[in-house]
Amino acid sequence: MEISLPKTSNAEAISRPAEIHTCAPGECLHEAGDCGLAWRVVSGAIRLDSIEDEAQASSFAGLAIPGDIVGAESLLLGRCTFRATALTLTELAPWPGEVQPQPWQVLQVLAQTEQRAAKTIALRAGQAVDRVRRLVNLMVQPGSGNLLAVLPSLRDMADITALTFETVSRSLSELQRRGLLEPEGQRRGRGKKTSRCHVLAR
Repeated sequence: MEISLPKTSNAEAISRPAEIHTCAPGECLHEAGDCGLAWRVVSGAIRLDSIEDEAQASSFAGLAIPGDIVGAESLLLGRCTFRATALTLTELAPWPGEVQPQPWQVLQVLAQTEQRAAKTIALRAGQAVDRVRRLVNLMVQPGSGNLLAVLPSLRDMADITALTFETVSRSLSELQRRGLLEPEGQRRGRGKKTSRCHVLAR
């Protein structure tokens, strides 16, 4: 169940600060253990990974999409818990920005984080085509009237959904066959590129 909290005039000031930072696909925003800022995702998507050992072996831990905050724990603990990497071209703004957040806005961040964690778990359970469809729906860009989704690379999609590269590719083809999405052109290379599609039904 989604939690909806009232908005105030401060919300726009926080969501549209002057300083925007852009990350290219695959670019690391910060490593686990780094001291740094908290960021609000303006557009795109960030992948979060936990670092399991000194050899820097990592495992998928979560997603951050527009409206989510990355690295909020650094404000309390002084260090980032996860490695944060851009899945697609991503714009971020420092959080809380120039306007100090109201208590309800901090609660909203906590609620959104909890909701995102639940949706992330759902990406790794159930039938393969359903997992991929949930991920595609999460990648829809806010405000895109035609439901434009910018998808991560097939390799990232496979890792996020706990499926194989080939299974993700087949699932996308199946969603296209069902008339649920329409890709813009064809992916090229070995699944390392991002792509765009129009979601025809959610």
